[in-house]
Amino acid sequence: MFLFGRKKGTEDWAELDEIVLNLDPRELEQVISFLQNVREAFAQLPADEEEHWHYRDDSELWSEGQPDLILVIEPNSGTDRK
Repeated sequence: MFLFGRKKGTEDWAELDEIVLNLDPRELEQVISFLQNVREAFAQLPADEEEHWHYRDDSELWSEGQPDLILVIEPNSGTDRK
């Protein structure tokens, strides 16, 4: 797993050592739902296909100006699909 982030208002990506998700209980449920949806969508892809998903596209709670959570799945990055 690699963690990347950007400072608000910039286009420069930085590799991160750790991240913090500061959530209320409803947001936690939305993030869990997003992760489950990504898992289901990824399972339908060809075994060697890379794909990415945005939390903003999946969440009814997300609004313009809020940070986005982007998941990139790379099948050949050293982890197995299970």
